[in-house]
Amino acid sequence: MTRPELFVAGGPYEVGVQYGNAIAAELDRFLHDDLARINRLRDAPLSPAAVSKFVGESAFWIEKELPAVAEQIAGLAAGAGITYEQAMLLQMRRELIRQPGDCTSIAYADGGGPLIAQNVDLVGNLSELALVLHVAGDDRSRPAICMLTFVGLCAYLGINSHGLAVGINMVTSPGWRAGVPPYLLVAHILGCSSIEEAVDELARIRRASSRYLVLADDDEIAGVEMTVTDLRTLREPVLAHANHFLHPDFQSVETKVGDELACSLDRRQRIAELAARGVDPREILRDDSICVHNDGDERVIETVAGVVMTPRKRELQIAFGHPCQSEFHAFSAS
Repeated sequence: MTRPELFVAGGPYEVGVQYGNAIAAELDRFLHDDLARINRLRDAPLSPAAVSKFVGESAFWIEKELPAVAEQIAGLAAGAGITYEQAMLLQMRRELIRQPGDCTSIAYADGGGPLIAQNVDLVGNLSELALVLHVAGDDRSRPAICMLTFVGLCAYLGINSHGLAVGINMVTSPGWRAGVPPYLLVAHILGCSSIEEAVDELARIRRASSRYLVLADDDEIAGVEMTVTDLRTLREPVLAHANHFLHPDFQSVETKVGDELACSLDRRQRIAELAARGVDPREILRDDSICVHNDGDERVIETVAGVVMTPRKRELQIAFGHPCQSEFHAFSAS
């Protein structure tokens, strides 16, 4: 399976315009597919008034906290010929769907330095909307970025030319609210030059929902578990993570129980075991317990891509669709 590879350049608004123009037809179909599939995946559909209220409240915080990202979203709307509200809606689908999510990740160092390997597990049959987006850097401080994302979304995960790589896993805690969605946190910190700078930014910004971000650069790795009001940084030689909180301070806010928690515990243990045995990271992501299939039911989680990021190479490798059935292709952020 292959997906589009798009190249954009310029300031935030110009980047948005170019991105929106390139995906306009596909984005129009997606937005008209039961509200970007949001209402098919929710337990109860949202009314237009409820959507408008939530999007407007969150847009306020995006504009306040991340004005450059808000400018890119405005450009996306102009380039794709959609409204600003629709473009904002696409950034917060995950907060509106509110279904549990997965993803299993691991970060560690091998002979080539630190790396991140993760499977992207989502509902909604999004593999058909995945793409590679390259954002050119400039001659000053803005790095070039190579990311895996989905049609209309400003970022999902990726790596920049400074060597900072960012992966993402779902964790759930109470109190989700209007704020900056974590996918836009990724868009923002992919402009950072170090793990420390990225963590400082994550702590500063008002967050809409909980997540785990895994970070790597040329020399080290770090994991950041976030509720909407707090965060903790994990620093260990191997960071294996699924979809439950690991830090002791967050055990009281964990919402996963029963089979969901058992599945997350099992996947974390399995990915750590495979890495400890020296299994190639691409083969780890192809393992039966890590690569998830939904048998065509879009309301069930499935793996839509496998990703390996190696900061010292400035390289992002992606297997689109199920990694157990796909080849990895390399993309560069340099």
